[in-house]
Amino acid sequence: MTRARLSAYRAAGADCGFIPGIDSQQVAARLAEGLDMPLNFMLLDGGSRIAGLFEAGISRFSQGPAPFLGAYAALLHASSHFLGSGREVQAEAKELSFAAVNDLFV
Repeated sequence: MTRARLSAYRAAGADCGFIPGIDSQQVAARLAEGLDMPLNFMLLDGGSRIAGLFEAGISRFSQGPAPFLGAYAALLHASSHFLGSGREVQAEAKELSFAAVNDLFV
């Protein structure tokens, strides 16, 4: 089904294919074989590594929602700590200034 769908997308003009939810390098390699388009692969927790996927024919990668979920987990932790203790949480990572964050979007 996935190979047929990717082939149909390619025939309709798609310049790449996205294969979310597959966590097997072997399955990715089988999909990449014979398809004339770059494939995007969503990396899942504990799944395949980029080097092996490159060898399997995958050329683009996504972390999916992982960075978003990590950021919100940190925000939830800091908020819960602040509301519970009345004190701020000490940042574990280097803090960004407002100017640095704005520069990311300009």
